Amino acid sequence: MILRKLPSWFSIFCNTDLDLFLRTRGIDTLIVGGVVTNGCVENTIRGDRERDYHVIVPSGCCAAVVAQAHDHAINNVFPGLGRVRASDEVLEVMR
Repeated sequence: MILRKLPSWFSIFCNTDLDLFLRTRGIDTLIVGGVVTNGCVENTIRGDRERDYHVIVPSGCCAAVVAQAHDHAINNVFPGLGRVRASDEVLEVMR
């Protein structure tokens, strides 16, 4: 059996020291967006939750090739993993 490392594009935590970087700085909440909503973004959010981070997803800051896949992730998958908010709302809170 050959074991291979997963490419980092499966999740931002895969093959990186990001978890250590965030924890040493006391960061416990992550705002996640990107492309592909139902691929890398979803994998990253699952990785965030596996590591007990709080997750906020600005819905307008994600995109997918297929609109239905994006909508399904935003409306059905992500609410079980974190908080989905309008992008404007997240920006306002950050100000």
